[in-house]
Amino acid sequence: MRIAICDDMQLFLDELHEMILKYCPEDLKPVTVDEFHSGEEFLESFSFGKYDAVILDIEMKRLNGLETAREIRKTDAAVPLAFHTSYSSISASKYGIHQYVFMKKRQDESQYQQQFRKLFSRNRRINMPFRTSEAEIPLKQLVYIRKRWRRLQICTTQGMQDVHERMDDIAGLLPSEVLRIHKNYYVNTMYIDDYTSNKITMKNGQVLTVQEKYKKDLMHGMIGWN
Repeated sequence: MRIAICDDMQLFLDELHEMILKYCPEDLKPVTVDEFHSGEEFLESFSFGKYDAVILDIEMKRLNGLETAREIRKTDAAVPLAFHTSYSSISASKYGIHQYVFMKKRQDESQYQQQFRKLFSRNRRINMPFRTSEAEIPLKQLVYIRKRWRRLQICTTQGMQDVHERMDDIAGLLPSEVLRIHKNYYVNTMYIDDYTSNKITMKNGQVLTVQEKYKKDLMHGMIGWN
């Protein structure tokens, strides 16, 4: 696993680097940590799929952490983001960042451990044992699952796959990041660009309706990530 950390103070880079190496889950090791001292320096090096997670300071000279995150999302819709800051709270939604992990600087180590677990969990794979085949799909690649006639279409960043399954049969296989919004749709929250209680806009511009019975699940799932 490869992680980028960005802060204009070397002291906090050192502390964060040490915590990552100490608390990274064993099944995701070995881990490489790249350090950057500004948003500009990071973006010069960044490219799609290069990192499995990015952790940003908020208060940096010129390009701050939220502005940097907005630029990241233009290139990579799914890379997990965290903000490591001295602020007691932040509002990232106006920058188009709806899901992130909030980390307070100089917090208790047990809190770091819990937050790293949440941040790095998005690099796991989903095992889906279908009736006629078995698939292992990286969570970051899954975009949505929809019902089409008697088949399910699994849309990933690599393409579309049709399987002979029922919606209800796969419910127990999906992680909490994949939410049901309609009787015919599950969506990966990583690829939601904007949302209300009635509809969601995917990062590709597709607009999907949220059925009444799934509205609470959507709102809870989106808010609960931060």
